[in-house]
Formats: sequence, C-alpha cells, structure tokens
Amino acid sequence: MVAQYSGDANYTIALSARLTEVVEKPAPTVKLVASANPGKVDATIAFKATVTGSAGTPTGTVTFYSGTSSLGTASLKNGVASLSTDKLTAGKHTIVAKYAGDATYNSASSSVLTEVIEKLVPTVRLASSANPAKAGATVIFKATVTGIGPAPSGAITFKSGTKTLGEVKLSDGKASYSTNKLAAGTYTITASYSGSAVYAAETSAPLKETIDK
Repeated sequence: MVAQYSGDANYTIALSARLTEVVEKPAPTVKLVASANPGKVDATIAFKATVTGSAGTPTGTVTFYSGTSSLGTASLKNGVASLSTDKLTAGKHTIVAKYAGDATYNSASSSVLTEVIEKLVPTVRLASSANPAKAGATVIFKATVTGIGPAPSGAITFKSGTKTLGEVKLSDGKASYSTNKLAAGTYTITASYSGSAVYAAETSAPLKETIDK
C-alpha cells in the first residue's frame, strides 16, 4: 500500500514508502456440549459444537476428538456441528471440537470436555436346585446375569459366606456350580460377577441354603 501526493505549484508529485498492511482473520469461539455426561457404555452420546464470531456466521467443518483419536468430522449448519457416537469405552475421555476455519475466520478449538462413560449395571440372580437339601446330595447353584446391553461375559464366583466354592465362566449370561460337600447346616450363598468391559461387577442377593441331616 502506498500514498501518492499529486503535487502543487511548489511541490512535485511524490509517493510514500510502501506499507505492508496485514489483515488477520478474527478468532471465533467454539463451545462444546454433550447430550449426556456421564453417559453409559453402548449408549449414543451426541456432541454439539457451536462456533460464533464477530464477522457473521462461521462456515466449514468441525472435527471431534477423543484425546488424539478423531471421532469424526461434521459440517457447520448455522454455526452448529453435531456428531453422535456409541463407541466410547468405560472411563474418562477428553473431548475437543476443532474448527477448521474458513475464508473469514481462523481455526479454533473448544475447551476440553471431560466425558465420563460408566459401565452398565447388571442384575445377578442366584437360585438353588434344592432348598432344603439333604447332606451328601448334589446341589446346583445357578447364577443368571442380565443387562440392558449385550449378553454379559466374564465369570461368576460362588461363595459360602467368605469361602469361595468355585469360579465358573458365564455362557450366554449363565453359570452353574454343583457340590455335594455341604454338611448339615445353613449357608449364606452368593454369586459374585467379575464384570467386563461393558458391565460393572455385581453380587447377587444372598441365598440361605439349608442342608438337612
């Protein structure tokens, strides 16, 4: 950019030194929110980024990140971009929305949003094949683990009081333990589920097993 003087009766035409004028794009503001926090494993969480600025409505795209991993990219519509996912594992996730910028605005990032994903809470039910039963007879304890997600995997530990009777892997959410070693008396039997990537650990209600002479 230069300024040119047209001259007059006393002075000739003259030019100024060249001035380089830098016009910077304004920095927009990126705000990030989640549809649920905490959320649950296997549940869909919607992340919404709102991009605003002083020079009109921003356009372009927003990429959502969990840590350094991209969850996906969405286009802005009226300054808003949304992305939904059900792929977050149990634990804490640092979510950031990064705006790519456009002809008017610089790129910008949201503040970090700490998204907590909780494991699903299962239901553990325990039943006995015979109660009361006779001393020396075989008793089968059956544990059933159910939840609102996929069939629970993992293992069940069967206990009599604090004593472990045995550990059995779940098959289609079920596990059974058989014993004929219980002497006459009353036992407090529980089934403790170990948990999995989807489900939290959980223990059944105690079952009072009576063994008669």
